[in-house]
Amino acid sequence: MFLNSKEWRQFQESVGRKTFSIGEGFLVRLDIPFGKNYLYSNYVDIPKHLKEVKSIAKGEGAIFFKWEPLMRRDLEVQAELEGNLASWGFQKARKELQPQRTTILDLTKDKEEILAGMHKKTRYNIRLAGRRGVKIAESEDFESFWKLMRKTAQRDKFHTHSKDYYEKLLGLNMAKLYFAKKEDKLHAAAITLFYKGRATYLHGASDYKYRRDMAPHLLHWQIILDAKEQGLKEYDLWGIDEKKWPGVTRFKRGFEGEEVEYIGSWDIPLQKFWYNLYKLKNEF
Repeated sequence: MFLNSKEWRQFQESVGRKTFSIGEGFLVRLDIPFGKNYLYSNYVDIPKHLKEVKSIAKGEGAIFFKWEPLMRRDLEVQAELEGNLASWGFQKARKELQPQRTTILDLTKDKEEILAGMHKKTRYNIRLAGRRGVKIAESEDFESFWKLMRKTAQRDKFHTHSKDYYEKLLGLNMAKLYFAKKEDKLHAAAITLFYKGRATYLHGASDYKYRRDMAPHLLHWQIILDAKEQGLKEYDLWGIDEKKWPGVTRFKRGFEGEEVEYIGSWDIPLQKFWYNLYKLKNEF
């Protein structure tokens, strides 16, 4: 998982976040209002290092520690797992930083089999985009991406990261920026990370004005083909949620990957007053 990589740690530091080594993983310090902060990690073996985590948290004045290991949810062991987490001081959080449900395509299949496994409307739209002259290519034109991202965020009413965040993200060796264009008009864009056998679609933008050309469908199909050609085994479409993102979820499900659910986000409160105040402001 790219979130536990050395490159991702360096990226976190490049955007001004302090990090700390824990076992073979790391913690990130995330600053919040009123001069407060909390520590965060996706490192799976965190329970083995809780004493050290709490020591670092105390030194940083962290009000809580958030753990999101992105471990697959297993109903047969879930009750036992949650019991263990409670005994270690964790409580289930309502707010996650990373999506806890996603859909993942198996790229070890033949490309014809992958295509045949998609929803018929998705296959149709991939071919339609091609017939309408949409072309897909990697790009280094960051300014055009940023302009389209801001336009998409305004249309769909979501908050983007800072411009600097995306610029530094695209500075990672594992990051690729893809454009879908027709006659030099930018229809859609995607930032995808290629890391250790898995491509992960992290950020995307599209121009509603050109929606009838179905460029995003062909865009993702080309990413799938490129990832497969490079020997990667999975394509993670990174996040589905019918309530939060109904349209995006419907689009991603059209590729008919395996739907995966993780165990969720878990917090250890360290300063209960500030932690409860944070929850009131951010979780309700």
